[in-house]
Amino acid sequence: MGIYSAPFQLAYKVAGNSLNTNLNLAPGTYNTVVQEWDNCGSAATRPVAFTVAAGAQSAVQVTSPVSNATVSSPVHYVASATTTCSKGVGAIGIYVNDQLVTSVQGSSLDTNLGLSAGKQNTVVQSWDNCGGTARSAVSFNVASGNGKTFYALQNNPNWNSYGELAPAYNICTNCSPQVTWGTQHRVASPSLSGSTMATGIGGTIAYSDALWNNHLIGDFSSQGLPDPNQALSSTLHNFTYDVYFYGADLEAAQCDAFGVRGSGENG
Repeated sequence: MGIYSAPFQLAYKVAGNSLNTNLNLAPGTYNTVVQEWDNCGSAATRPVAFTVAAGAQSAVQVTSPVSNATVSSPVHYVASATTTCSKGVGAIGIYVNDQLVTSVQGSSLDTNLGLSAGKQNTVVQSWDNCGGTARSAVSFNVASGNGKTFYALQNNPNWNSYGELAPAYNICTNCSPQVTWGTQHRVASPSLSGSTMATGIGGTIAYSDALWNNHLIGDFSSQGLPDPNQALSSTLHNFTYDVYFYGADLEAAQCDAFGVRGSGENG
């Protein structure tokens, strides 16, 4: 069976005696034809005329995980959807290797999925209440073993920042105008992932500095790992810090074992 969306334009064809599909058609009036072909050389047609109205515009933004990253399982998904449909977004869900594995009502999603190690091709899709959909593909690699990966840290809102005044480099929280600094999240360009963290520094005292940090484990953990008795942190070893930088004057940047100064994004 098949569908002609216009004369001599076969838009869809499937083997067998039944058909169930969706076609994306631009707004306008259509005189379509559904046709079947039997195995003896005969055919039958049924015309179907309709008008496609201008639909709502929808979009899905996925902030976690980041495409092409290596993550640990369970994989943390954070996504939101928007639409111009006056009735709003009805649901948002996740497809893993073409299978819908979870969906929630509303326009936002924050969940964890247990996925097997290896390359995973996933899609986050939204459905609005006007019949429209939007999709955003996210492919990544799930690491094997029991290790924990903190990913997309550049999108985490729990970064702290401080000034460091030369020459003693004592930390200060408000040193303007001697040293000034700023932070901007979810910068689309320049960025490898399309969502980076940009930092800037200025001020009147030369060679002053600025420090950004994010508490991952222990007190004030941004990852939900307070570890009050150091039961977790005392067992950790073999750390890998995967980070990418962009800067107009990287020779002036500094990096040490406890943090990174500059602008960059974590893989």
